[in-house]
Amino acid sequence: MSYRPRNGVPADYALQRKRVPDTKAAYTAVKIQGQITQGNSMTSLQALAVSAGISILLSIILLAAISRPLRAFIERVCPGPEAVNFWSRFTAVMLVLSPLFVAVAFGLPSASRLQTLETGEVIQRAVTSSLVGAFLATLGIGLWISSLARRAPPLPPPARNPDAL
Repeated sequence: MSYRPRNGVPADYALQRKRVPDTKAAYTAVKIQGQITQGNSMTSLQALAVSAGISILLSIILLAAISRPLRAFIERVCPGPEAVNFWSRFTAVMLVLSPLFVAVAFGLPSASRLQTLETGEVIQRAVTSSLVGAFLATLGIGLWISSLARRAPPLPPPARNPDAL
């Protein structure tokens, strides 16, 4: 198949602008000097920043949701204030690092694969892997808390209010 110049356009320009078929109807790549490029592809650093940002945001939301009840439980189970501070901070660190680790280790595509993914797909992978990491961290902390709850001293019965009778 030969490309003839049309309306004064050189033949090599026509070769450079050859459209490459793809399975997605909305996606059209342009083949330039043997490489397929996209206008909205991300660099590895951008993908890392997106994954880390999504993971940390998810961790902050998770910590905001469970930090008070978790600290109250740890205060009931642990013997002193040093132990309470340690275990509270330890669980906070694990709830941040676990989703971040899973997002970076398993959610980021390789550099060659990153060139073929759209930005939305990278964000979807980051959210999914961060949620898996948060679920695993929460599951681990839940198992730890359930084992502590079995060994915790029972709560005293509520005081009876004589005015309530």
